[in-house]
Amino acid sequence: VTETKTINNTCVKERVGDEQFTDEDPGPFQWIEAAEAYGSVNWRGDVSWYTESCNPIGPLPMTSNRDKLFDYIDGLNASGGTAGHLGIAWGWYLIAPDWDVVWPAGSDPYPYDEPDSAKAMIIMTDGEFNQEYDTSNGDSFDQAETMCDAIKDQGIKVYTVAFQAPPSGQAILNYCASGDDFAFTPESSEELTEAYTKIAQSISDLRIRY
Repeated sequence: VTETKTINNTCVKERVGDEQFTDEDPGPFQWIEAAEAYGSVNWRGDVSWYTESCNPIGPLPMTSNRDKLFDYIDGLNASGGTAGHLGIAWGWYLIAPDWDVVWPAGSDPYPYDEPDSAKAMIIMTDGEFNQEYDTSNGDSFDQAETMCDAIKDQGIKVYTVAFQAPPSGQAILNYCASGDDFAFTPESSEELTEAYTKIAQSISDLRIRY
């Protein structure tokens, strides 16, 4: 007896194929790997389905709408481990020019060589990079290092905020930062506010210089 079931699932894993550490758009053979579903049959012949679960909140396309940003942040929740390399990847995809086929109008990224512009991203964590799905690409720490190297090779300035993070979390964020002046390790809410104030000023300076 064969039983099929259609499952709606927005979960995705790491990229697969030759483009797993690039910003190429997710075209043929460059897919983001989908989470899997499994079926099992008990002794009575009843079929049970298991679907890999994930946070149902996807990435927010770039926007200057403050209310939309605050609503998005308020809806986030934290649980489980930290697959930090996936956060880094999706941060890159949000500003990668080839991904303009994915994001809605008004959120499409500028080209890397857009005149009078600069690209920057902020990576923040309070945990370790200790969870991955496709181990053939390496663990979360190794994948994050490879991803950060590729991001910085594109000329993107990377700021990092390790908020009350353990030593391993601080280590990977220090590696990813574009320099010592781009890495912050706040331990209190006051220091966190100060860190983001400095980042905002630095990004403003980048725009003026470019």
